Amino acid sequence: MTSIDIKIISTNTTEIPTTVKTLKIENGNFVFNGFAGFARAKFSVLSIKGIKLLKNEDDITTFTIDFANGRYVTIVSSSATYDEISTCISNSAAQQADGEPAKNIKVELVRKSIKALSSIRNELKNRPGVTATLIVLGLLALMILSPTGEVAKPKTLTHQEKIKVCKAYIGALFVKPVNIIEYNRSQNDLIYVRYVRKLDNTTWSYVCDLSGSTISWAGWQKDYKEWGRWRDEDEIPYYYNKANNTVYFTLNRRESRILVQL
Repeated sequence: MTSIDIKIISTNTTEIPTTVKTLKIENGNFVFNGFAGFARAKFSVLSIKGIKLLKNEDDITTFTIDFANGRYVTIVSSSATYDEISTCISNSAAQQADGEPAKNIKVELVRKSIKALSSIRNELKNRPGVTATLIVLGLLALMILSPTGEVAKPKTLTHQEKIKVCKAYIGALFVKPVNIIEYNRSQNDLIYVRYVRKLDNTTWSYVCDLSGSTISWAGWQKDYKEWGRWRDEDEIPYYYNKANNTVYFTLNRRESRILVQL
C-alpha cells in the first residue's frame, strides 16, 4: 500500500503521536509517519485485532484499528477507501502468517531443518551410524544457511548503542568517517546526528530510526528549513552477534558488511 494521508481523531496509546500525517503498510508493519517532530510509530499487522468502519461518505473514510492488547486508533482519510485499507491489511497479515518475512527465512529454515532431522532420527535411531550421519548433515545444513557461522539474535539496543549504530549507518551511507559524526540529541526515541563538511564548512544533519530491528534515516533540508521524508528505500535490517558483541548490517545496493562494536 502506498502512503495515504491521515488524521488521528483519537487513540488510547502514546505510542502513536497525534501529529502523524501518513500511514502505510510495508514489510508486514503499520508505519505511521509525521513530519512534525518526526513523529513515527511502527506496529506489526499481526498485532491487529480488527478494523471497524465508522463512516464512509463524500470520499472521506473514518475507521478504527483495534490492537490485540487493547490499544486502538481512530483515523480519518480521504486517500483510500475502507475496502482498500482492509484488503491491504488482510493480505499483509496473511503473508506474515504464512509466507515468512524475508529477514526471518534463514531462522525458520534452520528450525525446519532441525525438526526434519529430529523426525528422521526418531525413525532410524536404532540403525548403526545414523546418529553421526545426522549430526554431519545437520551441521552442513546450518553452514549452508549461515555461511559465516553467525546467528542473528534480537537485541534491544541501549541509548548509547543506538547512537553508535546510527553514526556507523550515516557514515556508511555518505562515505564519511564515523569520528567526524557527532551526536546531537534524541527525541521520540529517534537519534539525531550531524557532521561538518570540511570542503565548505557546512553542517549536515540527519535522524535515525532504530525501532524494531531495522534502521532508516531522514535528513535536514537546508533550503526548505525542514526535515525531509523518511528514506524508506534505504531501510535495512540489522543483526546482533552475541559472541563478539557487535551489530552488523549491509546497505542496500552494496555488498560490504558494516560492523559496529558495542
